[in-house]
Amino acid sequence: MSNPPTASMISFHSTLQDYVNGGKAFFTMRYLRSQAPRVSESFRNYSPLPGEEVEELQWFNYTGSDTHLNGLREFLRPIEKDLVTVLLHGSTADGRTTGYSDVDALVVLRDHVFFRPDRLAKVAYRLSCAKRFMLQYDPLQHHGWFVMTERDFTAYPEHVLPLVTLQDAKVLIGETHAVIHTSNTSPDHYRKIALRQTDRIIALLDKGWRPSNSYQLKSFLSEFMMLPVHYVQAKSGTGCSKRNSFQIAGSDFSKNAWQVMDQVSEIRLNWSFRPNWLAGYVYRHPAGFFRKLSKRWPAPISATIRPVLTREFYSDMLMFARETRSLLS
Repeated sequence: MSNPPTASMISFHSTLQDYVNGGKAFFTMRYLRSQAPRVSESFRNYSPLPGEEVEELQWFNYTGSDTHLNGLREFLRPIEKDLVTVLLHGSTADGRTTGYSDVDALVVLRDHVFFRPDRLAKVAYRLSCAKRFMLQYDPLQHHGWFVMTERDFTAYPEHVLPLVTLQDAKVLIGETHAVIHTSNTSPDHYRKIALRQTDRIIALLDKGWRPSNSYQLKSFLSEFMMLPVHYVQAKSGTGCSKRNSFQIAGSDFSKNAWQVMDQVSEIRLNWSFRPNWLAGYVYRHPAGFFRKLSKRWPAPISATIRPVLTREFYSDMLMFARETRSLLS
């Protein structure tokens, strides 16, 4: 059975993501305390119907030696009782890391946290502070936590993070087993998401916008590489991982259009970012001022990548985005 996410579900998850990842007043306890009652109320208004399908997942603990990820785990210890689990997914979980890799992590909060606004603020503050370990791992990290709740496992929100992406996840801290109830998101909702993201990319490229530093380039390429995911989900009505989406979507696109996705994948494999001490300080600092400054700081694009970023390259990106939109129509 396919159902569109309810308005309360969409509102709650949007509110929660912004709250935990900082919003405009990133890193300030005063702001988090002032907003905690609003987040708690949004949680109380969000009462999902239990999903009809049940999936049981068993994960292994993260046993890697990365000092930043292990530091992140230890930093989260004081709030461990308020977390169901923290899952690493993507390349940090499956071991296929490259210089492009950042930290993809889902934190699942226990429901009791939302009934104590002051406790919610303290948990959110700890999670906000913890982002400094992500920035130590990758100074160009352009996203924060994926955030869900214990309640979400009774009606898993596929549109937030496809469940298939968690099958090979590693537990950083918390429970290693979960019984998750799912109900399919409607293809129409996936299509709306896909059209919104595709139209955004078309608008940027069409008006001649070009990334001017490494942060902007990586953020834009990451957004562009999600187009096959959005397309496959809109077509199938089911969640899909990035790796699988490339395999599934490739045959639906013209050869001329798809070649730019191969180029982007090659950039990802050859990615290198070695900032000088000042740029490194700016990019690794978690405070809101520095996060805004990172978007404009003149950190040069690698000399091995710059020659690829020609006028034809961006024209090919625009062609791919337009073909994506045509296939979605």
